[in-house]
Amino acid sequence: MNRSAPGRFEAREARWKFVLGLVFFLGCLLVGAATTAVATGLKLIVAWAVVGCSLIFCIIGIARILGQPRRVIIDRSGMLDERLTGQVVPWNAIEAARLMNIRGNRFITMRIRSPERFRVHGGLDWPRGLKRAMGELDFTLNPTNLNQPSRKVIAAFEQHYAAALGFPPW
Repeated sequence: MNRSAPGRFEAREARWKFVLGLVFFLGCLLVGAATTAVATGLKLIVAWAVVGCSLIFCIIGIARILGQPRRVIIDRSGMLDERLTGQVVPWNAIEAARLMNIRGNRFITMRIRSPERFRVHGGLDWPRGLKRAMGELDFTLNPTNLNQPSRKVIAAFEQHYAAALGFPPW
């Protein structure tokens, strides 16, 4: 195994994916709005549901396009996912890591030694105690929607983890 310290790895959110999603949901919004003008009964309810859901997804898409893009930085000091914690999680703070594959998408889940030191942004921290009780891990590094392929994000995580701690994460 190569124990030399690898270089810094950085990936940013790929906004073009959100633009494509926004175009799709704007189309759904227009079709739903046009359908409400001619539909009656159950079809009218379905058309309004399409309009409502599409509007919500359009608002989320616009916020993601105009907002601060997510950055993931992996280097010798640790891992930073700005959307997750907003601070660097040092390698020695990671108690366990596991590679998961869900429907062809690969994720890295981590158990943190002192999870209270690393709070999750956006109020999504409340289920952590329940997740731990069920044997789940604390954080998930989701490389989806980044401008680097998942395999590169996972390889950088493996390489830096092994260089810092002397053994592979899984």
